[in-house]
Amino acid sequence: MEKLAISIVLSTISILNRQKDVTRFLEIPIDGEKLEVVNKLKEKGFVPCQEDDILEGKFKGSDVYLYIATNDKDEVCRIIVRDKNFVGEEEIKERFNTLCNKFKYASHYISFMNYNIPKGENISYEMSENKKEYRAIFFQTLQKIDIIEIKSEIKSRIEKICTEKEERDILEKECNNFLTSYLLYLLFKKSVKIAISELNGEYYITMYYDNGYNKANGEDL
Repeated sequence: MEKLAISIVLSTISILNRQKDVTRFLEIPIDGEKLEVVNKLKEKGFVPCQEDDILEGKFKGSDVYLYIATNDKDEVCRIIVRDKNFVGEEEIKERFNTLCNKFKYASHYISFMNYNIPKGENISYEMSENKKEYRAIFFQTLQKIDIIEIKSEIKSRIEKICTEKEERDILEKECNNFLTSYLLYLLFKKSVKIAISELNGEYYITMYYDNGYNKANGEDL
């Protein structure tokens, strides 16, 4: 029964999800050749920095640097957004919490935790003495997958295979469990991370827009 459920889910997904649904930054897919992505970012107003391979511009009201990372196949796998200006402790806490709230309530993002820094928390002490890391992770929603359509297709296939209602119910439950796991797998490929870093008593935000499909998975080890 379990093997049959896996077969039904995989065959259905292969029909309905033929294209990768990758992470986007300002609606630009984080995928393909680096030069292509750089040119699209320039169209959004970012300009080359004095340093090689770095762009700069405005993002969510702040001056930032952009770094475009590639894998061993020269495919873009990550866009790093780093604050250009360093600020004090109170300002960075406010900026971190503001960003987390924007992502939390954005319709095209999903989060599983509350990452806001509590009022009055001494982050300099927590980071230096307790080695605490202030990080948040969000996931862009899946754009190319119609879950209702997939479940309808699964149910239709089950009804063609099973004659007994009890068998249909068991198989449908197993299929839905596998489908949930698969959707979580796809969701985790579209992560956006926010982190606070410190340098000489001042702080800045770094954001990581990751395309999990293009990240190295240890094939070269």
